[in-house]
Amino acid sequence: MSATAVSSSKINIHDFGAVAKHFQPTSKMKKALLLVDFDETMIRSGHPETGHLGGYRWRMNLWKTVDILVERKEIAKDHCILGALTLYIIKAVQVAIAQPEVATTIKELQSSGVHVMVFTARGRSGENSWNGMNINGIDAMTEQQMHQVGIHLEKKPLKLHERIHKCSMIFCQNISKDKIIKDIFDKNIFNKDEIEILGFVDDSPEAIDKVKGFAEAEGIPFTGFLYKAIRDIEEVEYDLLKATIQLVNLATHGCLLTPEQVETEKRKFSDQKNVTIDQFFQEVVKKINRIFVDNQLYEAGENVDQFYTRASSVLAKNFKSPTS
Repeated sequence: MSATAVSSSKINIHDFGAVAKHFQPTSKMKKALLLVDFDETMIRSGHPETGHLGGYRWRMNLWKTVDILVERKEIAKDHCILGALTLYIIKAVQVAIAQPEVATTIKELQSSGVHVMVFTARGRSGENSWNGMNINGIDAMTEQQMHQVGIHLEKKPLKLHERIHKCSMIFCQNISKDKIIKDIFDKNIFNKDEIEILGFVDDSPEAIDKVKGFAEAEGIPFTGFLYKAIRDIEEVEYDLLKATIQLVNLATHGCLLTPEQVETEKRKFSDQKNVTIDQFFQEVVKKINRIFVDNQLYEAGENVDQFYTRASSVLAKNFKSPTS
């Protein structure tokens, strides 16, 4: 099925390799442009042995917990616990690729002439670049993560754009992707008349529908791919107790427990009849927040590596498990 045979479509895929079957350029005169969501689509923060600590469902739990603690006035609303804790975890536990074929498929598409770029909700640097935090070096960290999982994008020359890093990474800074794409075309980074087809891979059907609407309004042939491999894995493997046990050990000792050690800690926790998993997690979040406040971790202004070094140090010195 060639790209030109589809004027506008949305395809559900379970294996990333299916993108190459549905998205192949046929014109040597025009470009095939494929935009792929990065976070929790191409790469995953969570791992099975950590209960998917730092992953999508864990972050949903964190946001819900922070709302509860703010409502109880147990933490202040202006604290950047969402940003600081997720950044600490993503630096402490390396990201992994969603499926092995992600990197090989991207290389295959590039070889066939497709211009592949990645999207992320992150900002490049400075104000509100990471979940409300003002911190430098998010763009460089993102590129490092991409290389860690074997993804290397071509550096095809483009006109300068404030949200594009190294000609291949688009940093949305929490602006919707369809608006960013529109801005990129409005500023003539790409000319719509030069595009044979626009492709978009995301784990959100709403995001795909918005980009599809943009492409149809502009008369650009479009293929959207709904790819939820990481979300599907987390539906089965997510474990808040395991994630919290691993977070406690990470904060205290700077490392993760083995699966056998985790099971031992889970049995110990089950013996404490008066504490629920949610209460355990709330207490851990409160303790980390207090340590970050006392040590001015929320007043960033530094780069990612400096933040992580400070965060690791102050947690190792000050954190004690609520169940110890």
